[in-house]
Amino acid sequence: WHGRDILFRLVKQGSMTLCVEGEMDYELTTGVAFVIPPGRPAKFHVCSDDLELIEVALPSAFTTTIAG
Repeated sequence: WHGRDILFRLVKQGSMTLCVEGEMDYELTTGVAFVIPPGRPAKFHVCSDDLELIEVALPSAFTTTIAG
């Protein structure tokens, strides 16, 4: 989860599955953009070997918390 105002990502290449707590899983492919709401646990899985993401965060300095 993150505590930023906005955390925007774009799948530049490849594919992945996005799991956000309380929502259905999303299959994401090249060209798909997504936002993960602040404070919502999320994870990426079933990532292709060629996966590349572009990320924009506002404000830019932040810490991502990883659950043990």
